[in-house]
Amino acid sequence: MLFRSTALASGTVDVTAFTQTVSAAGSYSFRAAYAGDSSYAAAQGPCEPLTVTQLTPTVSTTIHDAAHAAITSANVGATVHDSVTVTGSGATPTGNVTVSWFTNGTCTGTAAATSAATALASGTVDVTAFPQTLSAAGSYSFRAAYAGDAAYTSATGP
Repeated sequence: MLFRSTALASGTVDVTAFTQTVSAAGSYSFRAAYAGDSSYAAAQGPCEPLTVTQLTPTVSTTIHDAAHAAITSANVGATVHDSVTVTGSGATPTGNVTVSWFTNGTCTGTAAATSAATALASGTVDVTAFPQTLSAAGSYSFRAAYAGDAAYTSATGP
C-alpha cells in the first residue's frame, strides 16, 4: 500500500505526482481517502480497479556458424547454432528461450531436437550449447520459443 497526502483546492486534487509504474501484469487499484475537516467527516472513495496485461514481445533469430558469424547457407559438415533476440516496448525481456531444430526449411512437423531452456541476457542469447552439425545437403531450420516473464507474454519466432 502506498499513500500520498495531497491538499484539496476547490474540492479537487490532481495527484499526477503520485504516478505508479507497474512492472508485472495483474490487478491493481487506486482508492482515494478524504481525511475530513471542520465541516465534513472523513470519507473513503470507491475502489478504482486497473487490470494490467502483459506486453507482446518480438522474437528474432539469426543462424550462426562456429565463428559466430550470421549465415543463411553452409557446407555439409559445418556446425551451426541459433542466436535469439527478444525485444519489447517496455523493460528488456527476461526469462528463457528454447530452440527447436527442424530437418526441413519450414519449421513444420516434429522438431528433430529441442534445446534446454536457455536464459536471456539483456534480451539476447547465443545458443551455443545447442549446436547442430549439417551431415547432408538440404534445407534445415531453427525456431525459437520465448517462455515469457512478468511483463511479456510467451512468443515464438519465425
